Amino acid sequence: MQVFADNEIPVYFPGTSNGAFLIDGIKYGLLGNAPVTIYCAYMSAYGQLTGPTGGSLVETKFVGMVTSIEQLGITKASINVQDMMYLLNIQIPSRVFQASCSHTLYDTGCTLNKTSFSRTGTVGSVTYLYQFQTSAHITPVTAAGTFTLGYLVWTSGKNSGIASFIRLWTSGSPDTIQLDIAPIFPIAPGDTFTIYQGCDKQFTTCLDFQGNTNAYINYGGQPFTPVPETAIT
Repeated sequence: MQVFADNEIPVYFPGTSNGAFLIDGIKYGLLGNAPVTIYCAYMSAYGQLTGPTGGSLVETKFVGMVTSIEQLGITKASINVQDMMYLLNIQIPSRVFQASCSHTLYDTGCTLNKTSFSRTGTVGSVTYLYQFQTSAHITPVTAAGTFTLGYLVWTSGKNSGIASFIRLWTSGSPDTIQLDIAPIFPIAPGDTFTIYQGCDKQFTTCLDFQGNTNAYINYGGQPFTPVPETAIT
């Protein structure tokens, strides 16, 4: 599927309150795994709508999802779209026995409520396009908690409504937050956000999050699985 855009009219992606150019949105992954449905409208004459409900007779021709971006230019993007059957050809098992957790943090398997592990913050100063310092120290909810590998959702500023993943959080007065990638719009001092604790998918981290009893029940890995180099002779 080829998409053309003139970078003159912004597009409002779901969950965003500020318009972004279509090509920029594709570049920053806002179409990742997006569902794609192609319809065909039948008309007796162009512009003449007919059908049993008074609208055009519409038929669903294709249902699939975005799998990858093949080519990305200034005004054109080539997007690979496949039907859902391609998921059956993935050459990996649905569950892998491994020491690290297989759940995504705050999903149904993890069982944790992200709201319970959130804090609010404000940008104090901007170091780079992808790094800034907070206006004040933000203390994680749990004792050994960290915001590294977590994410934040902008609640004001040009990026309001957009989520940014956190590569590194350095505690201090103030804190330093390095994002995985620069947001679509420049970060500005005074921008506010809600930040959620991160997880490195290790059992000790799950103990910090869930406590002794729930961690043993909900942890999505097998922490005592030996490393591949371990062999029994």
